[in-house]
Amino acid sequence: MQILVIEDNPSDFILLDRLAKKIEGSYVDLCETLQKGIAYLDSNVVDVVLLDLSLPDSLGLDTLNQVRSRFPALPIIILSGNDDDEFALEAVRQGAQDYLTKGEVTSELLRRTLQYAIERKQAQQELATERNLLRTLLDSLPDYIFIKDVQERYIMTNIAHAQAVKKTSNELLGKTAFDVFPEEFANYYHEDDLAVLESGKPVFNIERNTVDENGNVKTVLTTKVPIHDSHGQVAGLVGISRDITERKQLEARTIELLAERERIQFLERFIRDMSHDVRTPLTIIQSSLYLLQRHKDSEKSDEMFQRINQQLIRLEDLLTASLELTHLMQHNLNLELEDVDLNTLLKSLVAEYKPFITSKHLTIEFTSDVDRCLVEIDSVEFARAVLHLLHNAVIYTPEAGHITVSTTISDEHALVSIRDTGIGIQPLDLPHVFMPFFRSDKSRSSKTGGQGLGLSIAYQVIT
Repeated sequence: MQILVIEDNPSDFILLDRLAKKIEGSYVDLCETLQKGIAYLDSNVVDVVLLDLSLPDSLGLDTLNQVRSRFPALPIIILSGNDDDEFALEAVRQGAQDYLTKGEVTSELLRRTLQYAIERKQAQQELATERNLLRTLLDSLPDYIFIKDVQERYIMTNIAHAQAVKKTSNELLGKTAFDVFPEEFANYYHEDDLAVLESGKPVFNIERNTVDENGNVKTVLTTKVPIHDSHGQVAGLVGISRDITERKQLEARTIELLAERERIQFLERFIRDMSHDVRTPLTIIQSSLYLLQRHKDSEKSDEMFQRINQQLIRLEDLLTASLELTHLMQHNLNLELEDVDLNTLLKSLVAEYKPFITSKHLTIEFTSDVDRCLVEIDSVEFARAVLHLLHNAVIYTPEAGHITVSTTISDEHALVSIRDTGIGIQPLDLPHVFMPFFRSDKSRSSKTGGQGLGLSIAYQVIT
């Protein structure tokens, strides 16, 4: 162990040298002034310095500071007079590893003090190295990283977080979010902090808005984790916020592209299906007109006129339903809400529709497990949706089939059910049944269904 004593009192050095020689492997050198000591340290390897703070060329704590600033990794032990203990303690608080009172030093005390000073300095250096490494790592990350105490004051923040509010890391210390962020944002941060500090539980991946150094609003994904002291009490929190603005913008653009693709696909499907549904009755009308020209038989002529009339009605229904759906999709309904008894409304709709259903050789009934089913709805628009559903049930239910309209109340919600004994819907078709012009029958025959718009209209009204 190489020991340097910087001391101007020869008798104190002689005593220390005699005590040090009793420590195996110890070697001692003397410098009488601070400048000689610094010169010695510049050219020699020393394990520990015993430093007197009253030297011919330097007095007080400045002596310690000069050595520490030049040789920060060097362990320093202060040599104190009998009446300088408080002064020596202050030196320890400012970076010295320990102090010895002159005249009270023994060989064992010196050995132990030297050993502890070296070990303590090594531990401090390792800790400082780790801390600097961690600091370098945190400051190199683009994420906003910070630590707050239980008063929500910043006690550590990385460069990215500080730059976002045009501060240095040191300038942020002791401040709260309300001191540096817009109040709207700070209120959200405060609520999140309270949730962590009061519950002692972390919060993960909360989306919040913040600002960057240019004042631009950014979206960040924030995680906050509580910090506990040695007694298990919450002492603060550590937060990490990651800028996901570009990801959110990309997601929005992706959604827009998907929506545009769906619009294009819908338009293509609309043109294809509309063309088919218009061309078919037109073809029938054209052929019927041709036959009218060729046949003079009045019975045949009546049959042709009937076919033409049926197709004209079909075309009119198609255009009416198309315009109705287009209006619903492009305009928000101005609903006139009122308290309505669903049971009374549905009974009247069933009675109104019953003659048509009977003409198709079907039966219909209304049931309910409650006397009254009060809801707040627009009765006109609701009736329109129900009639489309009833019409759909009639189309896909063969003769002698049965249709049941029912109501019930579940979890304070009114449920309306329209069931039939028809052909049903294939599982693969279920995700598409509310799409305009969708039909399970790809041939789109008039014998197997309508225009494929009824469920779409009902969906637009209800939603």
